[in-house]
Amino acid sequence: PQYLKYICKPIGIVLRNIMHKLFVAGISYKRTDAAVRGTFAVSSEAYLQLLQNSNAAGVSEVFVISTCNRTEIYGCAENAQLLIQLLCQHTQG
Repeated sequence: PQYLKYICKPIGIVLRNIMHKLFVAGISYKRTDAAVRGTFAVSSEAYLQLLQNSNAAGVSEVFVISTCNRTEIYGCAENAQLLIQLLCQHTQG
């Protein structure tokens, strides 16, 4: 329908503006043993603190996956190092 072009255009602009700042950092079973992966596990409490501290750390739009096989943090930031620092501050890693 005709109205979709008005809805999709602004969304496309927003996506283009943030995509160059979207990063992911993490570890997985493919390159890291279980002992090291365990130090990067994110508990429920640590997850809440990470989310609360993310804006102050220069990271927005944060998403964290923490399983027995991997831990990944996704977010919008000036560089990936900010995500790494945020994850390390809230885990034992």
